[in-house]
Amino acid sequence: MARGYEGRVARAVVEARRVGLDPAEAAAHRSGLRAQAIVADFLRRWAAPEDAGPGLSLGLALGEAAAAELALIPDTAELRAADAARLPCHGPDPRELLWRRLARLAARDSPDRAPDTPAAALARAMARANGGTFPPFDPDMAYLR
Repeated sequence: MARGYEGRVARAVVEARRVGLDPAEAAAHRSGLRAQAIVADFLRRWAAPEDAGPGLSLGLALGEAAAAELALIPDTAELRAADAARLPCHGPDPRELLWRRLARLAARDSPDRAPDTPAAALARAMARANGGTFPPFDPDMAYLR
């Protein structure tokens, strides 16, 4: 019974966001949801038991919520392509800026304590997936898939 109620609330939230956003804002929102879902999937695959803590928990929870919201829309390849075309890219590549931030977090990582943010958990997992060192920048971010 609670699941039905939660589902109705989630659909209402998605509909309210859909109605209230212009196409570019909606595209940015869906792109953010996709990124959160990809990060959570990567964390599930690469996080180790010693990573358990607030950063990992929050990263997984955000990803699960994003995946649930994406499940309520027809997230087709055509929609993803249309969203990519609507997203403006002015200035430095945002993927590279994220990469630099994650590299800094990985360099400061202390293996004797759990990551305290989702970004720190992601940086540690990326280093683990790359054999213990943080990987070089990949504009396609294929390492997350």
